[in-house]
Amino acid sequence: MEIEKGRSDARTDDTNKLKGYIVELLTSVFDSTQAEGLTSTVKSTRGFQHPLTGQLLTPCDKDWEDPVTQDDLKSGKLVSKKWPQYLFRGFRADPARLFHGFLQNDLMLRAALCIFVNPSALAKDTSRSRSNRAGNAALAGMTEMTVPALAYVAFQLRFTLCSEEVFCKGGHDLFDYSRLYYDVIRLLEDPHMSWLKKAVLQWYNVSVADILSVPDRY
Repeated sequence: MEIEKGRSDARTDDTNKLKGYIVELLTSVFDSTQAEGLTSTVKSTRGFQHPLTGQLLTPCDKDWEDPVTQDDLKSGKLVSKKWPQYLFRGFRADPARLFHGFLQNDLMLRAALCIFVNPSALAKDTSRSRSNRAGNAALAGMTEMTVPALAYVAFQLRFTLCSEEVFCKGGHDLFDYSRLYYDVIRLLEDPHMSWLKKAVLQWYNVSVADILSVPDRY
């Protein structure tokens, strides 16, 4: 019971951390003008109510620029189980090469740094965060990125971008967070997708090797 409570407390801490750094997180990747209207304390303006977060949360088989799609997403009429665009390189899935660059983008990377290293890692010059590089990763004995850790980042980032105040199955946002977490794990652990797992983990380990003080294995 104590272990489960500890995990729950840690998850809540990570949720609050990302929620509070939403503006810094987005402006570390996008132009600051694109994040106008977003604040660290109010979630109701996020999700499909905001152009940037709405685009990032749009299912990969839909076009955010389509007014009908926007209306359906905002109203809750459209609830998709497809991968959201924020998981793809360039934040736009390529139907012809769906998993090319999957999970490999600066937003996911900086969310991972915020959770496992320190929020100061959101600085565009990541060398500024080196003095704090031990962070949660060192405390947890984490020396390299793992599949469950990536699934956790995807899970937390999705909730940070959405407008819901708490994890729930009610309201307009009916996204299944548990499904997302386990879908990422199932995909990367699929023997037929071993090439993707290798590419994703290598990309993260190389990207954060210096910050986590992990020698570059590649």
